[in-house]
Amino acid sequence: MASHPDTARLVPSAGSPGISVVIVTRNCSRHVRNLLASLQPSRQGYTGESEVIIVDDSSSDAERAQMAALGREFGARLLAGNASVSAKRNLGAEQAAYPIVLFLDSDCIASPDLLQQHARIYEDPAAGACLGPVDFCGPASWLWRSVELTPYVIPFQFGRIMPACSWGPTANFSVRREAFLQVRGFDTTFPPRPGGEDVDLGLRLTKAGCRIHCNPAAVVQHTRETWSSLRSMTRRLNAWGRAEYYLMERHPEMIRPAFPRFTVVFGLVVIASVLLATIRLQPSLLLLPLLWAAVYVGAFSLASAWRFARGWADVLPEVGALCLLLSFELGAAAEFVRHRRFDLLGGQMIYTSGQLVGEWAYGSLRVWIIILATLTVAGLSLI
Repeated sequence: MASHPDTARLVPSAGSPGISVVIVTRNCSRHVRNLLASLQPSRQGYTGESEVIIVDDSSSDAERAQMAALGREFGARLLAGNASVSAKRNLGAEQAAYPIVLFLDSDCIASPDLLQQHARIYEDPAAGACLGPVDFCGPASWLWRSVELTPYVIPFQFGRIMPACSWGPTANFSVRREAFLQVRGFDTTFPPRPGGEDVDLGLRLTKAGCRIHCNPAAVVQHTRETWSSLRSMTRRLNAWGRAEYYLMERHPEMIRPAFPRFTVVFGLVVIASVLLATIRLQPSLLLLPLLWAAVYVGAFSLASAWRFARGWADVLPEVGALCLLLSFELGAAAEFVRHRRFDLLGGQMIYTSGQLVGEWAYGSLRVWIIILATLTVAGLSLI
């Protein structure tokens, strides 16, 4: 791919050790400026050599011009990519001049010793990759409490709570370039919208014998701003749900039986209500699925807030969290049905060894709530 015009390519000395920082972006020049500014002290404090590669596919001339200006201001190399995040990350790694590639999300801020902390891990010849923690920062919107109550923020702390892992979010993830190229980088057949490709990369690296070390001192901060819109978060989780199909297809050994999925039970309730409405000639029975969903959401939110001792003030955030979880479920179910893999509706991916603890805690509650909602609707249907 060609570089943007007016951007000078930095040519490091051949064979010198160092880190290539790869940032992929689209129409996010404001966030990229903050990240590049935070990387300056980190690069200056790093004892090795470094470069920054920005892979951009901004949609407007103004944004592309702004990115070119940022490249000149901060000494970054700018490459033109395409709409696929995976392809842009692969391009950055392919063009990297140094043996360590550090992937950072464009809406993050680097800690002053970030590069040094990542490099420290590779003093161990057995280390193939390094994951650092991602701390969310900035103003919290009304939605943020709901986001915190979902399990999707936990992987961003793997770098702090685990000595090693089998995968991690590539918001703050470095890897030996040689190992990355050997496993052929990110899988570009995943949906273009981010989701699952970082899980898949980590799992393939792990299967290839590449050990992913965690370093709690290699910290970046991630703005809450890009996680604070209901529309953007539901789209994000729907994409992650869709990605679950691709992960299950590629890593079937990690599939385990699932507790009853909301989408599966809801679908059965819809079928039952249609049959009842047809047999009894009562169109009002077609509303039973909506009543079932309302009972499920309300009862689960109340029970979860009470059972896990978060307090009644968390009931509404629990409703929001459940809606986000359902966005994930709908994305997964849609992809299973689209590919006619109905057998996967009864399974789920086990991403980490401790995941089942949380699954059983929530899963048993989910079963009781499903029974309650189903009995409630069945009783009303007989009236």
